[in-house]
Amino acid sequence: LIAKANRAGLPVAIYRLGSMCSDSKTGSCNPFDINTIIVATSLKTGCYPIGALDTKLNTLPINFAAESIVHLSLMQPDVYGNVYHVIHPHGGLPFQNVITSANHLSIKMESVPFDEWKTRLVQQTLHGRSLESLNEFAMDSCFVKYSVLSCEKFYTIVSQQNIPAMDIAYVNMWLTFILKNVV
Repeated sequence: LIAKANRAGLPVAIYRLGSMCSDSKTGSCNPFDINTIIVATSLKTGCYPIGALDTKLNTLPINFAAESIVHLSLMQPDVYGNVYHVIHPHGGLPFQNVITSANHLSIKMESVPFDEWKTRLVQQTLHGRSLESLNEFAMDSCFVKYSVLSCEKFYTIVSQQNIPAMDIAYVNMWLTFILKNVV
């Protein structure tokens, strides 16, 4: 449909969003986002998979993604005919920051084998909704060392914008929101 519109002469740009994380100013997030569900249930179960500390949650603050898409769209006509992978150019949020923030919030976390972690997540329930659907996701890919998608085109254009730091302060805001509104 999009290719057909492009052939008909309509200006087309495709923005392929990766996983979005909390707003960098408020910490608010989508409670149904896979990363929010994984972090919330990890906080509830008090565990995370062995090896996760060396990985990142492949995510980008939602407000930065929205501002970037608006920025790209206003650059017309340079953006038309392009596909932009709207993902974090540096891989996203270090999972180590989640554990450090949990410790700051006095939540004790332990590392467990991946299969045990996955079982505990699936057994957890948030607000009466079963998380069994987590089994449908490729759980092995929620923690990544690097992204397989190239965001070079996206990042080149928005590099003059400041990507919000996904540091401890950011994660503290996110976890505080999760603890008050999701768990």
